[in-house]
Amino acid sequence: MFETGAEITELQAILDRSHARLGAHAAAILTPERRLSAQQVVSYLTGMKHIVVGTVTSGGEPRVGAVDGHFIHGRFWFGTGRSSFRFQHLLRSPAVSACHLVGDDLGIVVHGRAALFGPDAPEGEMMRQHFIAHYGSDPYTWPGGNAAWVRIDPVTMTTFAMDPSKL
Repeated sequence: MFETGAEITELQAILDRSHARLGAHAAAILTPERRLSAQQVVSYLTGMKHIVVGTVTSGGEPRVGAVDGHFIHGRFWFGTGRSSFRFQHLLRSPAVSACHLVGDDLGIVVHGRAALFGPDAPEGEMMRQHFIAHYGSDPYTWPGGNAAWVRIDPVTMTTFAMDPSKL
């Protein structure tokens, strides 16, 4: 867990605001007893969790793809290549959505804005160190040599757990 108390408080405010704005259908499913608190979210998301990330092409067509998601300082982060279609989509339009699902048991959905970082940014060095600790190798030496980082700054974030007490 990488979050400070202030970051957990901010995340809880995002979750509360997001759940308060649910439509009737979603609110009937994402009932208060099936929601996760910010503390439960950061505890559960420790380590790497696969997320599916959605971007939009220049023609307005949606594209999704799975990535290794890392939850750091109350935000999802993932690595990609600077030459990837996903990165190019986000350069043009930073709107991004991501979802982590575990069958019918758990779901975390975030919609927000992508912040992009390269190796020269302080965030790029932080992610380099994080990836070395997690994967055991320097991502800047991986084939292609064009590692880039995406942080999803949430506008809305919703959670669901069939039984939150099992987390």
